[in-house]
Amino acid sequence: MKRTILFLLFAFCMKNAFSSDLLMPNNKVSFNNYIEMIVDDDIKGFTESSNSVIGEKIPTFSASELILLYKKNELAADKKVKGKPLRVKSVAKAIQSDFAGNAYIIANGKNAFESVFLYVNAEDERVLNLSSGSKIDFICVGGGMTVGTPVVKKCEFTDDYLSKLRDNVINSFEPIINGKGKPKSKFEASLMVLYKLNEDNLESKCKKDKKECMKTLKGLGDTIGLNEEGRDKIKKEMEKYKDLPDLIIK
Repeated sequence: MKRTILFLLFAFCMKNAFSSDLLMPNNKVSFNNYIEMIVDDDIKGFTESSNSVIGEKIPTFSASELILLYKKNELAADKKVKGKPLRVKSVAKAIQSDFAGNAYIIANGKNAFESVFLYVNAEDERVLNLSSGSKIDFICVGGGMTVGTPVVKKCEFTDDYLSKLRDNVINSFEPIINGKGKPKSKFEASLMVLYKLNEDNLESKCKKDKKECMKTLKGLGDTIGLNEEGRDKIKKEMEKYKDLPDLIIK
């Protein structure tokens, strides 16, 4: 399966535990292009079902797969998805509202007797334009089981959710590069340190051309994988951040 560049680099960094008090890049334009390129590549990989860091945190289910997960073991299913983000790709059977006026979409499993309820924003124009038979692709929060039916809540169209996530992830680096904050996740730390350790190569390549930036970064990934000195540098730098969460998804 295809893997995003962030997935490959992050997977390596996570196997090691980073220490650097000098994380601020010399050229912010170059660094911002570097971050945007990596995040956009990972989002593209997630939407295309490639291995991605986002995909590690937001599992994807069809209605049938989510139903089967709960049929096998409700407790285990709750532990995996309840209160956590998940992506549901399916087909709408009906768009309705409950007794309290809350809008939801019914997506059937393998037959009409099995379904998932997806609670959505009734004011969303895109929801209002859906009909029975429409393909649906949402990122929701797991809501457990209600009367034997899996329920997911706070559903947003996947592209809308990812647009917000992209902005949040990119903006999370702003206080760090301005010297007003520290990394809050291994994800942030790994990308900061990888850039600083290879700033001589990345700064010129990423300043004007994101394609050259990507090409250089992919070459860097190969070098890290093969070069013992590169691995040792990463390992040493990551130690400070070993207790941070992997990636913060809001």
